[in-house]
Amino acid sequence: MLLIAFAHPLEARPTIELLDAKPCAPHFFTFPQGFIQITGMGVGARTKTEGIREIWNLGLAGALSNELSIGQICPIRQVCLEEHPPLILGTKGYTLLTSPVPLWGQRPSLSADLVDMEGYSIVQKAQGIPCKLWKIVSDYAETKGSAELRKRLPDLAQKLAHFICSLVQTINHN
Repeated sequence: MLLIAFAHPLEARPTIELLDAKPCAPHFFTFPQGFIQITGMGVGARTKTEGIREIWNLGLAGALSNELSIGQICPIRQVCLEEHPPLILGTKGYTLLTSPVPLWGQRPSLSADLVDMEGYSIVQKAQGIPCKLWKIVSDYAETKGSAELRKRLPDLAQKLAHFICSLVQTINHN
């Protein structure tokens, strides 16, 4: 079974609707290929692992470079957290830094392309279950992007939903 993990209900809502996922437990929704889970934000995010064969984590992330565009969906190849070894997911894509707090107006000490608040935790707690992460650029993390992020959230979540639903459809045909 597939687990699609989102940190926040507003990120997940369009995907839940497009996949016609049904509530099955608090913060869990079921659809034919698996589950959607709202993990919560931050490094304390938890994911279901029992019976799960693969975890996909999607959500918003701040860009740490102007080379990325708002609304760009970025595959993640590596996830970092201060004072922890990097977790390698693949050879193509971007480096994601997980921070326990928003970095608006700050420059992180680790080199990365994007920043979120839970990606590292989700991969670490997967305990060997294959993980794929995609993050959509919501703002530029070095600016005060909070208001911009909230304004863009519905459109970005909808774009993620269409992206993830096209990937889920490929599962049906394999």
